[in-house]
Formats: sequence, C-alpha cells, structure tokens
Amino acid sequence: MRDTKLILLMKSANHKDRNRAFEVIYDTVFPLFRNYLLKNSGSEEVAMDLFQDAVVIFHEHVILDRFKGNSSISTYLFGISRKLWFQHLKTEKSQLRYSINEEVTEKISASDQEKVIQGKVIEQLLGQLGANCQKILRLYYIEEKSIAEIKEFYQLGSDQAAKTKKYRCMQKLIELFKKHDITKEKLLNY
Repeated sequence: MRDTKLILLMKSANHKDRNRAFEVIYDTVFPLFRNYLLKNSGSEEVAMDLFQDAVVIFHEHVILDRFKGNSSISTYLFGISRKLWFQHLKTEKSQLRYSINEEVTEKISASDQEKVIQGKVIEQLLGQLGANCQKILRLYYIEEKSIAEIKEFYQLGSDQAAKTKKYRCMQKLIELFKKHDITKEKLLNY
C-alpha cells in the first residue's frame, strides 16, 4: 500500500480504516525494527514496546501534520523507533551503572579505591567522546566489527569514510587520555 493511502487511512474517521493502516504498518515496518533490535542486544518484548510507542508518536505526527512525507513512512517510523531504542539504552545503562556502583562500593577495600576513581575518570572521558564515537569504537574494538560493517551500520559512502571516522574518534580518545594523564599502564590496571 502506498504511503499517501496509508496517511489518508490514518486520518480517517472510520475506525476500520485506521486499524487497516496500523496493520499494514506493523506488518511492514515492525519486522525490520525487531531484527535491528535483536541484532543490537535488544529483546522481542522491548522491540514491541518501543515500536508501539513509536507508532503512537508517528500517528500523532500524522494527525498534527508534522509528517510531511519527505521520507517514506517506514524510514520515518524506523527513525522514531531507533531514537526510542537509544533513549531506552541510555536509561538502562544509567540504572545499571548506579546499581553496580552501589554494590561495588560496598565490597571494595581501601586499597582499591584508587582503581575505582581511575575507572570513573576513564568512564567520564569515554562519555565526553559523544555517542557516535563511543559506538564506533565499541563496534570496532569490542564487538570486533569490520570497517565494512561499520560503513553499513552508519550508512557511509565508502570503507575509507568509516576508517576516517574511526580514526578521528580514536584520536579524540587519545587526546582526552593525554590531557588527563591516563597512561597505558593505568589503562591496563583498569
């Protein structure tokens, strides 16, 4: 079904028309988002919850004429869903970091306090990189993704563009470490 027809159905006063539009959207876009989420450590349940929220937001945008049709419905809705996923990860990460910090603080000895402080400094420095740089470095160094996979993930034009992006992020990280006197030895002890 064409996007213009779906928009008309979503704006319809007829309940059946609106339901038909939502069915088409769920049938076409949800599987793409679910696969994306599952590949990025998400669960089926989280995918369904976030997509439901994204559809509600999208419907509101359609009703308020915020959706201008400059992109396809699937692209627009996928973008909303991804943004919700990143917000979910950020919230989850904060909650996890808080609970881990509470637990760890209770168990560590005084001699380990220096390592904990150093670890927090390193985490703060990584946080200064920005989400894109953190993700690129995580993909390459931790998840061991290839440059080609990073190129695809960020929809870059060439492998060279992905290499350049990774290189610049690494240079930023190195500069932050130098600025805060973080040496290789300190990193290895972390």
